[in-house]
Amino acid sequence: MPIDKTKSTQSMPALTEGQWQEFQDKGYLRLGRILNGDELRAQQQRIDDIMLGKANVDYERLIMQLDRGASSYANVGEQTTGFKGATLDYRKIQGLDLDPLFLSYLQRPLFKNICERT
Repeated sequence: MPIDKTKSTQSMPALTEGQWQEFQDKGYLRLGRILNGDELRAQQQRIDDIMLGKANVDYERLIMQLDRGASSYANVGEQTTGFKGATLDYRKIQGLDLDPLFLSYLQRPLFKNICERT
């Protein structure tokens, strides 16, 4: 059966007891499709806009780290607040919950259910 890329699990409000048991047994659980194609493209575009300095976000509240191509984790750049320049070479961006698009994703009932239970 082909995957329907227009549907997501946004309407899934909570994990079933069977899913919780699978998580307990294996230590992980595959949630399946969480975003539909349009939602995924919107998030991809938004993170690109943030990295390129095109987004209307408070960059001074974001913790950003450039990827310096270091072969060792000990040699990666510092994680500091603020924009580091227009590039897609960011290794880490922390604080995306300050962005309305990412926040709406994080506030889905499924994730609230998971956080409340764990």
